[in-house]
Amino acid sequence: ADASGGFGIPFARTGACKHECMPCPQTPAEMRARVAEIDEEGEHRTVVELLRGYLRQQLTVDEIAWARWELVDHLAMARLRGEAVAEQKAFIAWARECLDGERLPWVVCDLSQALCWLETEQGDDWVEMTEELIGNTPGSAANRLDRFHLLRTRGHILASLGRFDGARHAADGIAALAVEDPAWAEAARMDLERSILLVHVLRMEGDVASLRDVGQRAARTLRERPFSEESLATLNHNLASALYRAGQYDLATPLFECALSLGVGSPHCRLWLAACLTATGGPAPRIGELLDDARRRIPPSRWKRALAGAPELTRS
Repeated sequence: ADASGGFGIPFARTGACKHECMPCPQTPAEMRARVAEIDEEGEHRTVVELLRGYLRQQLTVDEIAWARWELVDHLAMARLRGEAVAEQKAFIAWARECLDGERLPWVVCDLSQALCWLETEQGDDWVEMTEELIGNTPGSAANRLDRFHLLRTRGHILASLGRFDGARHAADGIAALAVEDPAWAEAARMDLERSILLVHVLRMEGDVASLRDVGQRAARTLRERPFSEESLATLNHNLASALYRAGQYDLATPLFECALSLGVGSPHCRLWLAACLTATGGPAPRIGELLDDARRRIPPSRWKRALAGAPELTRS
């Protein structure tokens, strides 16, 4: 999750932690640096404590918004799902009072945070809340990217709830964002983002034939249209990830390879490509190379969870 556009059970450790005696940073720059440092180590619960201390300081509205978003996000990544939902509900109430209305999509647009509602049987509540928010939020150039992220997240949550018509409506809403301003820097990739979301929706529906058709047409678009190198890398990775989760290893593999060739640094790109190659009898040396590279990029505390997300690698 990422707060750049876009969140208790008190945590008690039984062992020593090298961050325990470190004082709460006093400036926004120091706080961001500390959060980034600890996040790299996968110590999400430590970040939660740090942010709670930080929020007791006198802060600007913008700094409170950043800290509350990060607090929800790290609760979600620590899998403290009920606490994440409670914190996000409080954040939303605060944001309605203290932030400009056009910023509200940013508050709720993150998928990992929304999944906490789904996993605590509050998915329908999240859908209703965001539907009301969308209906009452003014659309603007400033919040267009946040609205994209929110529509994409809504598509995932609606599909997971079996509300496939609503998920398709969210996908169509993504494509419509490009029409608002064809000169928008992100306009060219919205059709591809719609296709990536549709792959997820069709996977949840079990329509493999249509899924493969959408995936193949999207891959062809990536080869034929002029995208920036950065967008091309991201889109190849995201389409490959959706196809991998759908078990379409033959379609995902070349897209992952392309993403790597374009400089994608994500460890999951390496891990999931290794999983695709494992599932299709790919060369063992290449698989080993990818796994070694992925492991160097994933904190030890996250490695077991990362492997659990690529079951092809552990099947006997």
